[in-house]
Amino acid sequence: MMLNPGNPHSNFPREINDEEPADWWKELNSKPASSFGTRPIKPHPVKAHPYRRRGRRFRHGQRAAALRALTGARLYLQGAVPSLVAAAEACGSNPRYVEAAVIVLRSEDTVLLNHVLSGTVPLLEAAKGAKRVANLVAAFRAASPTDCSHVGSIVGVTAVWDSMISPII
Repeated sequence: MMLNPGNPHSNFPREINDEEPADWWKELNSKPASSFGTRPIKPHPVKAHPYRRRGRRFRHGQRAAALRALTGARLYLQGAVPSLVAAAEACGSNPRYVEAAVIVLRSEDTVLLNHVLSGTVPLLEAAKGAKRVANLVAAFRAASPTDCSHVGSIVGVTAVWDSMISPII
């Protein structure tokens, strides 16, 4: 389609006057650059939930993501899967969550585990706090009676009693 200079509906300019700029050019230069592309913002009604979350976060009162990660961690600890990645894929979780669940399970802290499942403590924070406890429990379980007596003689009976036994009495 060719533009016809005589056609009133054409985009072709009718007159070209180099001496005086067009009206749109004057308007363009009179506005600051920051005003382009802006329009008045209409207030939106306030909604309690602006969008609907995909999927359920809790199932039967338990945090769904934590439950999937704990299931993957149990599979990994039982040797049913060869790696954390395989455990995560088998349960629909991710390797970082499964690794955190392994730490929580190795700490053998059932109260912490219940808090994670109920959603009151995030799984990653629970694992961060339970890592030392898990290492202590693993070392204690792996130690022989002679190792335990040797550690008791190094640390001292009063330190073991005051730090491990008397807080739970």
